[in-house]
Amino acid sequence: MATTNKLLYGIIIVLALVCIAVFFYSMDLDSRMNTMSSANQEQSKQIENLSIQLSNMIAQNSDQIDQIEKLTEKVSEIEANNTDLLEQTDSLNAEKKDLEDKNKDSQTRIDTPEGKNTQVNCRDTDGGKDYYTTGVVYVSGPYGNGSYNDFCTGDTLTEWYCDEGSEKNEPYQCPNGCAAGHCKNST
Repeated sequence: MATTNKLLYGIIIVLALVCIAVFFYSMDLDSRMNTMSSANQEQSKQIENLSIQLSNMIAQNSDQIDQIEKLTEKVSEIEANNTDLLEQTDSLNAEKKDLEDKNKDSQTRIDTPEGKNTQVNCRDTDGGKDYYTTGVVYVSGPYGNGSYNDFCTGDTLTEWYCDEGSEKNEPYQCPNGCAAGHCKNST
C-alpha cells in the first residue's frame, strides 16, 4: 500500500510540475499573442484547454487516492472480522467435538450376560420424534442405566426416541441446518 501511495504522490508531483511548465509556457505565449495570427491564437486556446484537463486529472487522482485509502480501511476491517469468525469457528468446532465425544460416552448399551438387550424403561425428554427440540433418551433395565443424546453431524440430526420400551434413532436432514442437537428454525 505504501508503494502505491508513493507512486501516486510521485505522479501527482510530476503532473504538478508539468502544469507549472505549461503555465509558464502559456504566459510566454500570452506575451506573443499580440503578434500572432488567428491560427496561433487557436493553438493557445488548445493549450489552455489541455492545462484545464490536466488540472482535472490531478483532482481525479486525488479522489482516487482517497478512495484507495477508504478501501484499504474496509479491507482491514474485513480481515479483522474474518479473524474473529475463524476463532469463533474453531471454538464451535471444539465444542462440537466435545459434545460428540460426550454423546459417544453416553451411548453405552445395556446388555445382559446372554448378550441380549433387555431394557425395561425408556423415557424421551423431547417426547419422541421432535426434530426442533434437543432431547435425551433415558433407558433403564435390570442390568443398568443409559442415556442417548440427540446430536448433529453437519446438517443431519440423529434423533433418539423410544419405541415399545426400547431406544431407537433415525437420521433426519435439517432443512435450515442443525445445531446443539436440534434442527434450526427458519429465519
